Amino acid sequence: MDLVVSARNMELSAVARSVIQRKFGTILRQFRDYNDPAEAKIEVRRESTRSAQHQMVVQITVNLAGTLLRAEERAPTVNIATDAAVHALEQQVKRFKGRHFVNIKAKRGSTGESIRETEAARANPEPAAGEDEELATPSGKVVRVKRFAMKPIAVEEAATQMELLGHEFFFFLNGETGQHNVLYRRKDGDYTVIEPAQMYHVCAKMTAMRIYTIGHSNQTLEVFVHLLAEHDIEVLVDVRSAPISSYAPHFNQKELASAFPEVGVKYLYMGHELGGRPEVSDFYDARRRVLYDQVAQSSDFRQGIERLKQGVQQYRIAIMCSEEDPSNCHRRLLVGRVLAMEGMEVSHIRGDGALQTEADLVTLEQSTTKREPQLTLFESAGEYRAWRSTKPIPSASPRGARRTSLKR
Repeated sequence: MDLVVSARNMELSAVARSVIQRKFGTILRQFRDYNDPAEAKIEVRRESTRSAQHQMVVQITVNLAGTLLRAEERAPTVNIATDAAVHALEQQVKRFKGRHFVNIKAKRGSTGESIRETEAARANPEPAAGEDEELATPSGKVVRVKRFAMKPIAVEEAATQMELLGHEFFFFLNGETGQHNVLYRRKDGDYTVIEPAQMYHVCAKMTAMRIYTIGHSNQTLEVFVHLLAEHDIEVLVDVRSAPISSYAPHFNQKELASAFPEVGVKYLYMGHELGGRPEVSDFYDARRRVLYDQVAQSSDFRQGIERLKQGVQQYRIAIMCSEEDPSNCHRRLLVGRVLAMEGMEVSHIRGDGALQTEADLVTLEQSTTKREPQLTLFESAGEYRAWRSTKPIPSASPRGARRTSLKR
């Protein structure tokens, strides 16, 4: 078995590590009957608590054939917390080996009833705890966020995992429906699965779709990378028609394509599809302003929009152009508007790191300028005839630009 001992918020001496490993070794023989290799992690950490009796925390996690066993105990010293955690884990191992935890189908007899709530139970749900009492204001706060990979499992397997972990509820990915469910133990000893209604599931997925915009301006590459990292951007989509900059050559396509993978950001050029300077002359009016309504209906533009919509479901994406201020930039007035019309939230990353929503930008514009009205993301499609670039733009072609893919 592979064993990793780590410490957080404290230093753990070699002697202490040796003692922990020796204590954990008392249950290693429990895993000898399993062909699949097991992995174990022991984390020792010090937490700031009001009581010194709970400041040392020992958490043991064992991955055994895809099943997680976990025990966490608190105590005034590392040794006491380790003893308690090892003892708790031993009890879980016994339940796992003997399968003495609840077999839900057997417990319900031969009726073949699923663990899922029956229609009668749905119609007569248990009253919520304290339902008739005045709701108390929560006094705690969120102090930790956990992220972990999920593999699809059956509901019965979720119950097994919950019992092994000693939890009262379990969040899992249902292998039958593909939805995220919550399993919890009822007061009568049975179980309930909470699953989203289909319409809610779809709406939740839509509201979670957000895309960002950013302009590189004359920032240094280091500052620009910091801005992306500050907002957890994973993919930078370049929507400049000409992906070069004479005043900031470090933002040329070639330089960006080689620099960003080193900092963990995927660079994607889509100026052909989503650029603000189309090559087709029909996309310009007599004053050389781009007719955004015509561009938005073109096949290339639509393909670009669909790629962004698919990419947002997997990555945190920012679309980039050259102007720091998005007010008159096509990344907002063209690309951002179409994405907003199709259900996405559009937010703008400014040069100082601030995040500006479209509503904030519209309010600011209304209070500070009296220029010719320009469609915002929230205006009706009936005014498409006024939907165009705010300034005349030469029809420059992004020669030499290379297409890339969202796939990693």
